[in-house]
Amino acid sequence: METVSVIAEPEGEEKLSSCPCCGRPIFSGCGTLKAEGVAIADDWYRWPEGHQGQFSLALASRNSGGEPVDDGGVVAIAVRLDGEKIIYTVQEPEEAPWSDFGAYGKLVSRALALREAPVRNLFHIAGAVSANERRISTRVLSSGLQA
Repeated sequence: METVSVIAEPEGEEKLSSCPCCGRPIFSGCGTLKAEGVAIADDWYRWPEGHQGQFSLALASRNSGGEPVDDGGVVAIAVRLDGEKIIYTVQEPEEAPWSDFGAYGKLVSRALALREAPVRNLFHIAGAVSANERRISTRVLSSGLQA
C-alpha cells in the first residue's frame, strides 16, 4: 500500500460561538487538505465542547488539478470518539450543523456520499483531516485517543 504525505492547512482563525443547549463553547474552522503539494479537499469542522467527544466535519473534494469543483457538493460527517476508535458516520443534510457552502454547492445525501465514497476516498480524507488539522487533533488527543 502506497503512503502519501498529507498536510492540513488551516484557513483563518478558529471561530468561537456558544452551544444553544448548554452554553458551552463551540469551536469551528476550515481549511484545505493537501497531498504532495496539491489540494485534494476543503474541510470545515465544528467541535462543541462537552458533548462527549463528538464533532462534525464537512468535506468538499477538489479536482485532479487541485481546484475547487463548483457546485460539486459537500459531505457532512458526524464524528465520535469511542474508546480507542474514531467513528465516522455520513449524515443526511438535515442532520448536519451546516446548510449551505456557497460555490461548493449543497450538502449531498448520505446515499450519494456513500456511493461515491470509494472514488473520493471519503473516509481516508476524513481521517487525514482529523489527524492532521492541529485544531482538531489536539482535542482528539486530549480526549484520550493516541495517534
